[in-house]
Amino acid sequence: MDKAIRAEVEAAVGWETMPAEVLAWQGGTRPMDPSKYTVAIRDGQYAGLVRVATRTRRPRIGLVAVLAADQRHGIGRALLTQVLQGLHRSGFEAATAEVDESNKPALALFESLGARRTGTTLELVSQEA
Repeated sequence: MDKAIRAEVEAAVGWETMPAEVLAWQGGTRPMDPSKYTVAIRDGQYAGLVRVATRTRRPRIGLVAVLAADQRHGIGRALLTQVLQGLHRSGFEAATAEVDESNKPALALFESLGARRTGTTLELVSQEA
């Protein structure tokens, strides 16, 4: 799935504008475990994924991606909702993410889920009681 997403992005806007990996933090990159990614499957094929680093003070959403053919079907929203609910059950009330200002669909998605801007990042706060 990661390779398919990379290929699509490289064919369009270019990978350098995408938050592909969790950035180095306090002297090193936090280890990511692919078995912990949340993925969406549509018609038996991978359609999207979310990568989250939870070994930090506040979880960081490193990437939300849906294949072009599967976009505009609510997959990104469903993935983020699933991830946020899981984080909430684990005791996290908020997560951070960085969204490129030029990516209007991503901004709209995050803001529709209750994200609020904190400087140059977006913070997602669980609305569950």
